[in-house]
Amino acid sequence: DAGPRIAALRALPALGAAAAALRSPGEAPPAGCPGVAAACEFLIDEDADVRIEALAALRRLARRGDPQAVAETQRCLATDAEPAVRCAALEALGALAAPGDEAASRVVGALLDPMAAVRLAALEALS
Repeated sequence: DAGPRIAALRALPALGAAAAALRSPGEAPPAGCPGVAAACEFLIDEDADVRIEALAALRRLARRGDPQAVAETQRCLATDAEPAVRCAALEALGALAAPGDEAASRVVGALLDPMAAVRLAALEALS
């Protein structure tokens, strides 16, 4: 059952907010977001719904240009057999890729995907 894994992914932003509330005023946040690393671990789950939720978590947690989030999202786009996961990866890349980033070329490349839904998601990510 994928339910507990999806619930854990949906809880990651709340955990990040709680950690931020515990820092002292003026204390800098740690480098990288621990939630990003946790979400990335779910990108190889056997269940496509879990991978989609992991990409949604990355979209919510990672900062634009986060190297780990962008690299793992690009990997999903390039290697996942499930079109819905590739669509979710495109949506995440649209939110995560920095302007001029290599990830933008991956989005353009998805315009040639054999699945119409993925091509449409690429168009939406580019707009």
